[in-house]
Amino acid sequence: MEKFGIFELLDALSALTAPGAREQEEKQPDPAPQPAPAPAPAPNANRDALDAFLRRHEDIRRRTDGR
Repeated sequence: MEKFGIFELLDALSALTAPGAREQEEKQPDPAPQPAPAPAPAPNANRDALDAFLRRHEDIRRRTDGR
């Protein structure tokens, strides 16, 4: 009989809880630390960019309305 997916999952989980699994886990070296993410832009920078975009949009709208 072929195993169902749930049985494969249970087999994998039981392998993790096996007595030798802890020892194998401890023998593996720790992965290298991940670099810190780049800082997010300041809220004022986002607001300034939005204001500049809206000003350009409004200027273009005014010029095209005059046609």
